[in-house]
Amino acid sequence: MIAFTDRTVGEIRTLVASGEASATDICRAYLERIRAVDPRVQAFRAVLDTAALEDAARVDRDRREGRGSGPLAGVPIAVKDVLCTRGTPTTCGSRILEKFVPGFDAT
Repeated sequence: MIAFTDRTVGEIRTLVASGEASATDICRAYLERIRAVDPRVQAFRAVLDTAALEDAARVDRDRREGRGSGPLAGVPIAVKDVLCTRGTPTTCGSRILEKFVPGFDAT
């Protein structure tokens, strides 16, 4: 079996939409991969494990209950540290902004 982290966006979306895989399982696989690799590559400034798992659980619940979802529902994403995300540290890689936590999302 191919690991979730080796799948394309299209494959992940198909797996989630069909119920063949849960968004929660896919999210956990990506979080595990981040924990395994990021200490070496240092690609992430913040990893929002709890929020990601809550969002994944919502996607799974919506699918089970027959509610529609967006085209990328269940597909893990990373947001570059130059886009403001409400309640999430946004530093743009600058020590001047190391304590900046926006109260708004970028448009």
